[in-house]
Amino acid sequence: MRYVFIVAVSVAILLIGYSEASKVRSVSKALEEIIKFINFYDTQLNYRKPDYEELCAQGEGMGLQFISFDNKSIALSDAVNEEIGSVFREFINQIGTTDTYGQTSLCKEYLERFSRMLSERKACENNKIKVNIAVSILGAVGVFITFV
Repeated sequence: MRYVFIVAVSVAILLIGYSEASKVRSVSKALEEIIKFINFYDTQLNYRKPDYEELCAQGEGMGLQFISFDNKSIALSDAVNEEIGSVFREFINQIGTTDTYGQTSLCKEYLERFSRMLSERKACENNKIKVNIAVSILGAVGVFITFV
């Protein structure tokens, strides 16, 4: 019975560490979705020139987790931090305000900004993930040593 308790506590600590590591990854996944959406919009502009409502309708079919298309508006999930959310809202507010050339250059500008944010975020998150996993493994080993 004692060993079952030790294993259960160790597994719980490992799961908590993995859970925290996956929370750190969610912002990067959101940035990847934003980049995917901007690439999609840029492609649509070059070939179809959709209006805002049509863009929302097509976006709903993309299966995006962090971007929603409710009531003909494009919004970002609350799971994303405010800095990324404000930059995304800037982009969304400028959709359809200029000609096609202006919109494609807008897409390129924001693709560059979000790509830079993603690369910075990934560098930072790799360190956080390593620390979370190391601490959870160390905690599980500590529990095992303490109770054995």
